[in-house]
Amino acid sequence: MGFLGDVKDFLLGTDPGMEMYDQANQAASDLSNISFSNPFANMQNTYSGMSNPYAGLTNQYEGLTNTMSGLESQYSGLTNQYSGLTNTMSGLTNTMSGLTNTMSNLPNQYEGMENTMEDLTVDTKQAEFEAQQGQQQRANIMANMKQSAGGSGVAALAQQMAESGQLASQKASASIGQQESANERLKAQEAGRIQGLKRGEQSRLDTASAQQAGQLQMSEAQMAGNLQMSEAQQANALQMAQAQGGTQLQMAQAGDLASLQMAGAQQGNQLQMAQAQGATGLDMAQAGFGGQALMAEAGAGMDIQNMQAQGNQWQQGMEFNQANAVMQNAAGIAGSQAAAGVGGTTGFLESAAQIAGAFVTGGGSDRRMKENISIVGKSPNGINIYTFEYKDKNWGDGLFQGVMSDDIPKEAVIKAYVGGYDFVDYSKLDVEFKRIK
Repeated sequence: MGFLGDVKDFLLGTDPGMEMYDQANQAASDLSNISFSNPFANMQNTYSGMSNPYAGLTNQYEGLTNTMSGLESQYSGLTNQYSGLTNTMSGLTNTMSGLTNTMSNLPNQYEGMENTMEDLTVDTKQAEFEAQQGQQQRANIMANMKQSAGGSGVAALAQQMAESGQLASQKASASIGQQESANERLKAQEAGRIQGLKRGEQSRLDTASAQQAGQLQMSEAQMAGNLQMSEAQQANALQMAQAQGGTQLQMAQAGDLASLQMAGAQQGNQLQMAQAQGATGLDMAQAGFGGQALMAEAGAGMDIQNMQAQGNQWQQGMEFNQANAVMQNAAGIAGSQAAAGVGGTTGFLESAAQIAGAFVTGGGSDRRMKENISIVGKSPNGINIYTFEYKDKNWGDGLFQGVMSDDIPKEAVIKAYVGGYDFVDYSKLDVEFKRIK
């Protein structure tokens, strides 16, 4: 019966011979016949033993084949189309080679020219005419003088005239000499001019011949250089084309092979990733459901435990209410007897009231009722504060905070009336009795 039985025994065992307890006994019997049980005590965990529907699933990606593996390069075996090309510039002839110098051996057009001044003659007619004219003048003068001057005068005049004729002859000779000198000068000038023309023309011919010879040599050399350059350029172009063709083939073959290898590797990697993801998905699904089942089972277990604990508290509360009703009934009866003059009820009433108050405010505080006791501090008045659990979970399930009845002032202790254990009146202490968890 627990606490209720202890209270009943206390109430009924105080003074069995007293008539006032008969009614209390009957009331206690009536109340004590009502039993309370925990309706959650036998609950079963419906989540326990659940099977995993994901267990046994197979990986659908396992065993897939790599369709890119073993592909052949389409560029393999291609030939270099530039290989074996011939140099079309090789063996060309120099069209400038063997040209003749058209300026060579040209005749000098001034060669064999005659000196037209060489055969110039002296014109004597003027001198002869002047001499005849002078003689005629002198003759005329002599004739006129004979008539006027006489013989002596004529002789003198003749002498004078002879001298004058001699001077005229000398003058005529000088005029002829001047002509001859002028002819010589003209002759020499013409000879010099002809010689200059001959030499100038020869120099021009020689220069033209040398220039054309140089031009022919330059043209021939340039043509030979151009032929060599064209031949070398085409040879180089052929080599470059062949090398580029070979390189392009190698690059195409290597690139295609690398692409095939990359495609094979990528698909292989994708297959591995798909297989790994499939396996991981299965593992995650299986583990996830297993974890959920475990969590559901644990959660249901916790709910059952909480409900059972709540059922225990409800049972304890109902038993306490039942005991409280018994005590109130007994106290009411005793009060009525006391009012009627029946003695021996004062100690009974006080004890019943103290036990009821102690149960309401703090429950059993005897050290013998507790386990896992730890001191956690002191109150402002220096009273030790403990944490503990009840050995009998009917007194309370969980961790509580309070005092020990043997460690507090005596005025707060209610001595062992129920079950031989002490109780505490917490209203007289500065320590709060409470459940921590």
